[in-house]
Amino acid sequence: MPLLEADPEGCIDHLDSTHRTALLHACHAGHLEVVELLLEKGAKAEVTYQEKSEYSSNYNEVLASALAEASKSGHVAVVSHTRH
Repeated sequence: MPLLEADPEGCIDHLDSTHRTALLHACHAGHLEVVELLLEKGAKAEVTYQEKSEYSSNYNEVLASALAEASKSGHVAVVSHTRH
């Protein structure tokens, strides 16, 4: 996968419009092989982002976790892999 060979700009951990990385999407969908590849290539298992509060003009820091994504979607194999 040439796109993952060199990641000079940190694209592997890019947050999309839903505040998820490729790894978080793969964990949520249960794609174990993709999860393994992304982790091998250095994807971060946890990312933080700023989200505007619903109740004020403040922003909150949110932690998104690959383990949580896999867990809440019921993908046991992915959960056990992201825990190591």
